[in-house]
Parts: sequence; C-alpha cells; structure tokens
Amino acid sequence: TGVKDVKAGGTNLLLTTWDKKNTVYQIDLLEKTKDKKICYKKYKITDQAEGFYPISDTDMFYRNKKDEICYTGVNTCHMMFEHKSAETCKKAEDRHVRDRVVLKDVTKCWSSEDMFAYVKDNNLYITGWALTFDARDKQNSKKCYQRENVKCFFEGKGDQVKQVVCGQDRDYMIFVLLKDGSVWGIGDNSRRLITNTDTKTHMEFVKAESKGIKQVEVCENTVVFLKKDNTLWARGRGFRKKEKCSYQLRKIDSNVKEVCLPCRNKVLYVKKDSVAYGMGYSTALSFDFTDRYSKRYRGVWINKPMKLM
Repeated sequence: TGVKDVKAGGTNLLLTTWDKKNTVYQIDLLEKTKDKKICYKKYKITDQAEGFYPISDTDMFYRNKKDEICYTGVNTCHMMFEHKSAETCKKAEDRHVRDRVVLKDVTKCWSSEDMFAYVKDNNLYITGWALTFDARDKQNSKKCYQRENVKCFFEGKGDQVKQVVCGQDRDYMIFVLLKDGSVWGIGDNSRRLITNTDTKTHMEFVKAESKGIKQVEVCENTVVFLKKDNTLWARGRGFRKKEKCSYQLRKIDSNVKEVCLPCRNKVLYVKKDSVAYGMGYSTALSFDFTDRYSKRYRGVWINKPMKLM
C-alpha cells in the first residue's frame, strides 16, 4: 500500500517501487514468501528518495532530500565514474557501491535500460551502455577509461527536453522528445526506426518526427508515438508472426492516455476511459491477467487491440 510509482528491472523479473514515505524497495519476482499478503521478497534500497531512476536489475539512481543524485549498484564501469586505467576498471568490477552522491544541481532526469539521462547547466547529458552505438566505443566497451562515459547533447536547450528513452535491438538507439512536439533520434538505424535512410548508425541526433508528439516509447524493434490528438502510432516491427519492420507509421488506436513498451514485441496502453489494452506476442508473463487469457492466448500474436483490464 502507499505506492507512488513502480518500474520494472532490465529482465522484467525485478520491480522497483517508490512509496509515499520516499522509500524505494526492490521486489524479486523469483523469490516467493510464505506470507499470503506479501507474495514476493523485497529489499530496501533507500528511504531518502525524492525520485528514482532504475537502469537495470542491479543499478539505480535516485534523487535524495538534499536534491542530490545518488547511485546504488555494481556496474560502475559503464557509468560516469572516472576510471583512468585497466587496473581501476578491474578493481571496480562487480564491486557494490551504495548511496554514492554523483551529481548536484540537476534539474531533470530520465532512465531506461542501460541509460541514465539528466539536464544540468541547461545541457542534456547521457551516460551508460547506451552510448556504445559507436563502433569505436564497441571495441573499447570493456575499457571505459578509453572512451567517453558521459556525452553532452542539446547544448543550451536542456530546458526544452521533455522525455528521453532508450531501446536496444542489434545496437542501442536513443530518442529525445522536445517540448515543441518534435522527436530526435541517435544510434542504431538498421531497422529504420529513426529515419527512412540507408544510414545504419546515426552518430548525431537527427529529427525522427517533426511535430505533434507528446510521448515516445521504444523497445528493441518498435517505436511508438502518442500524438497530441491522443492517437497512438507505431513504427518498426508489426504485430503479426512473420511481419517485418517498416518505416511507415501505423495507427494503433485513438483516445489514448498513456503507453508503454514493457519488452520486445509488446505494446500496452491505457485509454481516456482508464481501460488497458495490449497488442503483440502473448506469453505467460505478458497479457495473462486472467485464466481465460493465459489459457487461450499463450504463445500467440495479438494483432488487434485486446482489452486487458
């Protein structure tokens, strides 16, 4: 009870909750308890969180009561920490860091799997494995002291950034939504999720949608846009078994309030009437909200919006 927000971990087997007492817990969906009221084990991360930003099952940023950004986790080699040699990288490997203050004077933050983004000094900064879409960075991906662990984008326009999301297919792609309704993308374009060009990797942000967008979400092979007129559109892989990726936008539904892409080949959204719908590949962990759905629709493709709850 008293939960303000909940987010999934990188494998969807961990949930991170944030309650009204500013306490963050991690809930392990693989560890059950004998208590019928509390089904799964939970672990306290901090009780000082004014906001939380998980990037994987083992790594998380949160904003404390002093308005500082803190880090708790084990994978410091791909974050903003400064490692100056292979020796310092090796010492940091799998070494747990708890409640380390890493940033101050940050105005906005976002997180996706393997990515943390923040605005400071009116610039957008991004850190994490998501930056390794550069072929040169891939070669040095295990040598963080040889590559840039934090990169600056949209200099002087940080106050215009509304949302930052990251997805991964063959490689990483990052999308940024600005307040003017435009969407910009960087990274892998092998499936033409960013632009309809032969460019395999965009090394700088390019415009993916020019106007009218109020929310963007991305997973491995699909990007969805919720427009200001409350219509929901998708680009990338379709929702049929053998359907290929396409740059052309396809309308999914109207009167949509909010959307998310929990994992590959799935889209979940809530309409204005607070009814939830889903499309994509149905498994035992996706659309099985009732026994009727779990028995009838397990392991099949749902290519039309299905009412979930």
